[in-house]
Amino acid sequence: MMHLSLEERLALLSDDPSLMEPEQFCKRADALDKLDIWLAEPDAQPQWLEDATRLRGTLEAVNVALYNSIREAVQSGTTPAALLQQILKLAGEGAIENPTPGLSFDPLDDLLSGILQMEEPKASPAPLEPEMVFYQPTPARHLLRLIVSGTIQPDDVFIDVGSGLGHVPLLVTMLTGARSIGVELEPVYVAMAQQCARNLHLHKATFVQADARTAYLSQGTFFYLYTPFTGSLLADVLERIHTQAMNRQIKIATLGPCTAILAEQPWLAALTSPPENGRITVFESIQLN
Repeated sequence: MMHLSLEERLALLSDDPSLMEPEQFCKRADALDKLDIWLAEPDAQPQWLEDATRLRGTLEAVNVALYNSIREAVQSGTTPAALLQQILKLAGEGAIENPTPGLSFDPLDDLLSGILQMEEPKASPAPLEPEMVFYQPTPARHLLRLIVSGTIQPDDVFIDVGSGLGHVPLLVTMLTGARSIGVELEPVYVAMAQQCARNLHLHKATFVQADARTAYLSQGTFFYLYTPFTGSLLADVLERIHTQAMNRQIKIATLGPCTAILAEQPWLAALTSPPENGRITVFESIQLN
């Protein structure tokens, strides 16, 4: 399409009725990306800009209606399995089975953020202590791959250590039915996550404001670490989780640099070998003689 004029490219999008179909989320996301690029063209004519802006608004409105319909399904108690199938259909083939490695974001993050409708906190978070890592959401494709793998069971208690705004616990409960607990030191983040859980009627997703070095972890059967800490702080938290593994078998999912640290732990075995670089790796505890 590079040889076509802006007017011709816009006409092709405007004449495609499939973009108005809610289930064509990926196709619509691609069209919105193109419009954003084209709208930045310095030589675009005023009338073309007006038409392109109008089309972008129309496509965004279709997405908003889609997000709201899924939110209503969550609030009404639609089963996790049905919700997961709907989201997988919107994600498109291959997006989850073989997600792109790395920590970048893609349209799936827009989809899940649109469902959660979580506003950024107005108050600034407190400065981080040494060895604490700044908050960044888990890319949606990696989380969905973990959920689809079936390693999180409905009877698990999933604990996200360093849960930030709570995206992971909320989506785990929404899409697996498991009870989830977000442990987060920053009270502003905890308040936002709690409000989102209430809005969506996700009563099995709870959040506690606590330091992971002292938080109550005894209920957990499945832990998640998106490298919330480094150094001695990470070692301290791992030792606390190790204490839990002495009493029962647990699983730990990791993303980011901390994966290499967990791979060195003699009491853990990776369910994928070698541990994946740039994707979530799941470890299972083993009893040492």
